[in-house]
Amino acid sequence: MILNMTTTTQLKAAAEAAQDEADWDYDRGRQSHVAHYYGEYHGRWFHEGVAISFNREWNMTVCSMLAKHCPDLGEPDQKDNLGFDELWSWNKTRFSDGDNPERNPDDDWEE
Repeated sequence: MILNMTTTTQLKAAAEAAQDEADWDYDRGRQSHVAHYYGEYHGRWFHEGVAISFNREWNMTVCSMLAKHCPDLGEPDQKDNLGFDELWSWNKTRFSDGDNPERNPDDDWEE
């Protein structure tokens, strides 16, 4: 049996596809927050994973995009509450590129 492994690029694509479903927030002049690729995540109990965060009101949209872009990923190994947001993380070993995950674009800043 050949096991298909998900890439972190697929997880990022799922988060971006969910975000593309967002409504325009006229008060803020931008799209409402739906989902965001968090990237490498060090959670509780020595958890080393790759994560996405999302607005819980958009749970069904996020789940739909995960099923579409990451059909072999399965349930998250860790879930955290971030106030109005939820963070789901999967162990790095679930990804074919887990040793070198896709970077979070927000981490690419210069001092």
